[in-house]
Amino acid sequence: LSIAIIAIWGVITQFCPDPANNLSQDLSSLQRFMAITAITFLIIASFVSERVASENYKLRLLRRTVKLMKQQQTLESGDQFNQQQMEVINNLIDVTKIESGDGALDKKKVDLQLITQDVIDTLKPIVAAKKQTIELVVGGGTFMLKADKTRLATAFENLIINASKYSHRGKKIVVSLSSRGATISLSVKDEGIGIAKKDRDKLFKKFSRIENKLSVSDGGNGLGLYLTKKIVALHGGRISITSKPGDGSTFTVKLPK
Repeated sequence: LSIAIIAIWGVITQFCPDPANNLSQDLSSLQRFMAITAITFLIIASFVSERVASENYKLRLLRRTVKLMKQQQTLESGDQFNQQQMEVINNLIDVTKIESGDGALDKKKVDLQLITQDVIDTLKPIVAAKKQTIELVVGGGTFMLKADKTRLATAFENLIINASKYSHRGKKIVVSLSSRGATISLSVKDEGIGIAKKDRDKLFKKFSRIENKLSVSDGGNGLGLYLTKKIVALHGGRISITSKPGDGSTFTVKLPK
């Protein structure tokens, strides 16, 4: 509108007079000029409108994505809580069965290396969530023995989960298997916070937990290592620990073939 007013005023008042043209011709030229100007601005307005609509769509999409992410976080938190509760319940059931003498082992010929690898594969997502890595190192010899596959898997899971819980992000867990004579050894070594000598007696007691920053943040029920020791003992084996505060821990399980 401003351009039109200025252009008409300029033509009428001969702002830029052209002696060869009269007012009628000037107004005719002005009409063509205004038509071109109007079309140009309509095209620009169309692009601007489309751009605004696109930006609004992106904004709505971003808001929807943020909302879905919040919902997913809520669901994941609830799922994590449910998993923790199921872990407590399952451990309590296993402990009750073993202590009551109802936890008879279903012993069969099994390959301890395959059991260990299956446990590691199952727990990799949990370990990866803390940016940790886990490695299996296998020595020479055979790893066949008569054992309850499910029970041993539970014991090994507890050891690896324990190593992950009490290690900071980005650390490494090494699971080692070795066979010598009539004994198979499995060790789980972490690069965690370690355990003071005065606290080691608490490790394998029921509902006993060592208080530190990681135990508070990751939680626990104080049954994992207790149950692990019971399972190992039912197989005629033993479990031990070597640890140094600030320098990690190594749990070693020795089982007869």
